[in-house]
Amino acid sequence: MILLTIAAHPLRAQITDNFADGNFTDNPAWQGDAANFIVNAAGELQLNAPAAGNSVLAVPGTIPDSAVWLFDLRLEFAPSTSNLLRIYLLADQPNLLLANGYYLEIGENSTADALRLYRQDGAARVLLASGLPGFVALEPVNIQLRATRSTSGDWAVEARTTTGAFDPQGSATDATYLPGAGRFFGVYCLYTATRTDKFFFDNLSILPDVPDTTPPVLLSATANATGTEVLALFDENLDAASALEPAHYTIGGVGNPALVEFVGGGQQQVRLLVIPALGTGAYTLQTVQVADVFGNVSAPQSANFQFVKN
Repeated sequence: MILLTIAAHPLRAQITDNFADGNFTDNPAWQGDAANFIVNAAGELQLNAPAAGNSVLAVPGTIPDSAVWLFDLRLEFAPSTSNLLRIYLLADQPNLLLANGYYLEIGENSTADALRLYRQDGAARVLLASGLPGFVALEPVNIQLRATRSTSGDWAVEARTTTGAFDPQGSATDATYLPGAGRFFGVYCLYTATRTDKFFFDNLSILPDVPDTTPPVLLSATANATGTEVLALFDENLDAASALEPAHYTIGGVGNPALVEFVGGGQQQVRLLVIPALGTGAYTLQTVQVADVFGNVSAPQSANFQFVKN
């Protein structure tokens, strides 16, 4: 692993990188074991090491006092203590294993692997929070991470698969190390000889955590094969009290559903029970007063759909 000393340089106001420019050496410039990484044809940052070992890559910038981290990752193996990943959300130097800061770790010897948030004090570490057991246990791991930090040091970690909603993965309060200028985000990969090219990363952003003031948007409505259910999909997690109220949904020519419930393991999609079943035709679902988890209430919205009875 290469240890670095950083000379004075201009710091970016924020850290973002989707690797669409085909490199990680400019705009922004990542530093570390650069020879062990590539940007692949799919536009992802990928580990590409010659042999078993460990590699670090870090990017400098200014991390806001109140920040939100978003980061996509894919591991084409079942993580373990021999093949693990640390995602350094905040570090005070690019030599990540010696830094003071905070990181997420994926990798343990069991089927109960969880996302774990640690504080690192140089060579020591302290576990701050653990996520859902088994969430990152199986091959492949393909998730988007979201972490937030408030100005008072309140941390929250969430994650979702490519098809699901964000699920809580632990929270903690710790303000030992502060954001600001001259901070680093980075990854530490530990791998055996068969995993030297199985770590993938994309779509990094570290931005100010701006409060959500936008109501949820109704994206679509679809009927099931029997016409007894209509699925309504929104663009964010919904407040349960408003989202599960049948009076907040009207299907044209049918009326209100008999029952509303969440589906898909999250709170972005609801199932509307329709009695009697729909007949063949074109329909419009209208929603009113559906709120997100931050209390933003939507105005009337509608989505058209069709149903053909078999």
